[in-house]
Amino acid sequence: MIPEIERRIGSERGRFFNNLGAFFGTPGPAAELSRAEECFARSLDSWKEDEERRARALHNRGSALASLAAAPADLARAIACFEEALGFRNGEREIARAVTLHHLGIARRKLADRVPESASAELERSLGALEEALEIRMRQGLAAGAASTRFQLGVTLTALGRIGQARRALQEAAAELEAAGKTEEAALARRLSE
Repeated sequence: MIPEIERRIGSERGRFFNNLGAFFGTPGPAAELSRAEECFARSLDSWKEDEERRARALHNRGSALASLAAAPADLARAIACFEEALGFRNGEREIARAVTLHHLGIARRKLADRVPESASAELERSLGALEEALEIRMRQGLAAGAASTRFQLGVTLTALGRIGQARRALQEAAAELEAAGKTEEAALARRLSE
């Protein structure tokens, strides 16, 4: 069906394939990384002259790779996508930047888990990305986003062996997540802080 749809969508080609890539790139019954990658390649081709949309597709491609891939090379590609997206998602686009930094921090922690010889450096990079994301989200008054990032920060601090800092971050995240109505995530943060 896709070739026929592609012939008819014209200027909406980039948006269509970006959304379809996100669909295939999300964990669940339809998840298939190779299809997601093919869709993002088409989207990026359509948006090669539009930096903002290109950054969106790069972020989504990085998210798909980070969510579905297990191989270190695929996680490294996810990180490269996030970093390229950050070239456009700069200080003038703080909210989008914080979203990408949040996902970059998680991807770096996953890579650290799979490549022990570089784990320490990747965890420090994960920490830096999450700290910047948290600072932006707090300054922008994005309470739910800040709570989610603080939770991820606590997980990275735990992986770094900074247990006292990790517990404080996770306890604070639990309270913030509870206030945001995310009770399951709050309960998990409390359990991890013990």
